[in-house]
Amino acid sequence: VITTISKSIVTKTHRDITVWQTNGAHHNALERKRRDHIKDSFHSLRDSVPALQGEKVGKAQPASPPGTRCSGSHASRAQILDKATEYIQYMRRKNHTHQQDIDDLKRQNALLEQQGNKARRVHTNNTFRLLLTEQYSEVWGKFHICSLLIVANVLFGTYATHCYLNCYA
Repeated sequence: VITTISKSIVTKTHRDITVWQTNGAHHNALERKRRDHIKDSFHSLRDSVPALQGEKVGKAQPASPPGTRCSGSHASRAQILDKATEYIQYMRRKNHTHQQDIDDLKRQNALLEQQGNKARRVHTNNTFRLLLTEQYSEVWGKFHICSLLIVANVLFGTYATHCYLNCYA
């Protein structure tokens, strides 16, 4: 009876070891896949930062001054993260400056548009006034000539009116 119990314990233990080994191998494969993904992500990040392009990912190196390339040919993960952070901050400042420039240009465009509209209105008004003045002068001139003809008619008879109408009609 003791032998049977021992065999069943050994069998369970052997089965547990086999399951554990299978689970362990699966876990190791998942962990390797995770590490490879992190490594690839660091490579991609490194290649996206201009100060790190061409560097290799390696063990920790002495820190290099901000804005300079990493010392040696290997960039540690910490250096990659530092340089990426610096680059992101630089690009944010640059984007902010560009956005301010865009806003300034939009304001200038709006101001120029207003000035252009005002100039067009003034030009239109001046053209209208000029046309009115020309028409008024023409009408006034005709009125003035008609007045003179009436006076001439009274003084000299119908001969002056007849001459004017033949010359200017």
